[in-house]
Amino acid sequence: MSENQKNLISNVLDCLIPPDGVVIGAGEAGIVNYICSAMSTSHDLNKAIRKIISVIQNASMTQYESKFELLAQDNKIGILTYVEKIFPHYFEILVEHTYKGYYSNKDVLSLLGVGATPPQPRGYILSSFDKNMLKSVRRMGNKYRNQE
Repeated sequence: MSENQKNLISNVLDCLIPPDGVVIGAGEAGIVNYICSAMSTSHDLNKAIRKIISVIQNASMTQYESKFELLAQDNKIGILTYVEKIFPHYFEILVEHTYKGYYSNKDVLSLLGVGATPPQPRGYILSSFDKNMLKSVRRMGNKYRNQE
């Protein structure tokens, strides 16, 4: 993907997940790199993202005679709404990979206060197992096998 295309996608990503003062937007988080990496491993994803880039560029030039990156935020949202209507499948793929990249990004997880590691075995504190919780089940008797 060219630098111009990466810049366009970064702008799109910041529309999909904008910065809100607490967390960074998807563009600022560098999710374009996640998407580029995913594109290199999937022909279908590569095709879908390239199609979305082309449609966004063309719609922006047709409707506003300007690059997408230079548009006001409301106009960017208008372009993306239009693109979503005419190519919902491709747009859904972009949104899905944006979310996957964003919510697996260590910087974002840190800002959200969520660990970037699996919750177990070092994660959540679990209370001890209480066998009394099974009393009602044990009273029903054997249904499929002997109780141990």
